[in-house]
Amino acid sequence: MIDLLNALLIILMFWVVLQDFKSRTLNLYVAISIFLISSIIALNTYAINWILEVIFYNFLLLVLFYGLLILFYLYRGVSLFDFFEGKLGVGDIVFTISIISCFTFKNLLYFLLLSFLFSLLIHKGLSFFKSIKSPTIPLAGNMALFLIIVKFSKTFGFNEPINSLI
Repeated sequence: MIDLLNALLIILMFWVVLQDFKSRTLNLYVAISIFLISSIIALNTYAINWILEVIFYNFLLLVLFYGLLILFYLYRGVSLFDFFEGKLGVGDIVFTISIISCFTFKNLLYFLLLSFLFSLLIHKGLSFFKSIKSPTIPLAGNMALFLIIVKFSKTFGFNEPINSLI
């Protein structure tokens, strides 16, 4: 059953990658499904109280991170509407919330840092080989692709530097 859920989770991650690269959108039902499936997988191994604590602290981390990011852009004179239209999409925030049950607090920090770096490298690499019309980065798609890589690396026994719960 867990193998089926893992396969479904990977399929949903590929769906996020395709959606974000093709139409720069994220289906809310896909994000909710990712959260539920990853939570069920984590609950198979860990106690519910511990998982709820992990989700709570990870959510606080994301609130702090995105709150500080919004305050920084407001300080720089970017309106809140322009922030969500040109700097960071709502789908990117929804996706990061959907994966909070995949990692412990420390590993979520590692994942966020490495996936942002991965996204930047992918974007710069693609812009080097072809002209990209949009200056924005499909962050949710790149993060989903990076999570797929993490998931496969865990399957093949490479748990470092990020050890996901799922």
